[in-house]
Amino acid sequence: MRSFWAVAALAAAVVTFGVGAASAIQFGEPDGDRHPWVGLVVLYDGSDTPFLRCSGSLLSPTTFLTAGHCTGADIGAGTPAPTSARIWFGEGPIALDPTYTGGPCSVGGPYTGYPCGGEDAAGTPVPHPGWNGLITLPQSSDVGVVRITSAPSLPDTYGTLAPIGAVDELAAQRGNRQPALSIVGYGAQDWRPVLVASLQRMRATVKLGNVQSSLLDEWGIRMSGSPGGGNGGICYGDSGGPLLHDTGDGEVIVAITSFVYGPNCTGPGGFYRVDIAYAQSFIAGG
Repeated sequence: MRSFWAVAALAAAVVTFGVGAASAIQFGEPDGDRHPWVGLVVLYDGSDTPFLRCSGSLLSPTTFLTAGHCTGADIGAGTPAPTSARIWFGEGPIALDPTYTGGPCSVGGPYTGYPCGGEDAAGTPVPHPGWNGLITLPQSSDVGVVRITSAPSLPDTYGTLAPIGAVDELAAQRGNRQPALSIVGYGAQDWRPVLVASLQRMRATVKLGNVQSSLLDEWGIRMSGSPGGGNGGICYGDSGGPLLHDTGDGEVIVAITSFVYGPNCTGPGGFYRVDIAYAQSFIAGG
C-alpha cells in the first residue's frame, strides 16, 4: 500500500505561528490582490482550540470550499473532526495576536488577531459524506465546505467552479498547447531544511500531469511539484486551495489541493476534482 501525505498543517506551531519570510507557495510568488476570495481557514475542536489550518475558496456568501480532510477527521494525521472554523481573506502576512500563547480561544484574551480573532468569516465545517478519514485512492471524497454563519467582512468577488468535464477537455488540449494552470494557498513556503510558513496568500504555476490514471481514475489529477514543470508546488497548509484554469474569460476552479506523493513537500501534488457532479452536488448542498 502506498503512502500519501495530506497537505493540511500538521503541527500546532504551523497552525499558530508564522515562521520566516514568505517567498512562495513553494517557489511561487505573492498573490497580492489577484484572488481575494481565496482564504485561510483555521479549524477548532470542541474546546475552541485551533489545531489545523488549510486554504480554500469563497464560492458565495455562505459557502467556502476546502478539503474533506480539513473539515472532517483525518485518521492519518490523527486529528479529530473540527466543530467550528474561522476564515481570513487578507493577502497577508496575516497578523498574529501577540497575547495568544496556545489553548482554547475562549480562555484569556480578548484576542483581536489570528488565530482567535479578527477573522472575516466563521462557520460550520462539513466534509463530504463519502470522506472516511483517509486519503484512499482512487476515490477519497476529499472535498469539504464551511457553511458560513457569521461574516463580519467578506470579499466582494467569488471563485467559480469549472463546468462538469472541464478537466477532460484540458487533458485533450495537451497535444496542442499547454493549459494555463495555477495554485493558490497559504501553505508553508518551504519545509526542509528550515520551516518557512508565513501566513501569506501565494500563487504558483503548475504543469498538468496524469488525468484518469489507474491511481486517480476519474476522481483526481496529478500536477507537477517542487517546482517541477511550473514555478511552484504545494506544501502543508495549502490543502483545500484551488487549482485554477484560465479560460481566457476568467479563471475557474477545476480541483482542490489534496495530497503530495512524497514527504516534506518534495513530490508532485494530487488534486481532487470539483468539475464532477459528485462533488458539485455536495458543494451546492445537495
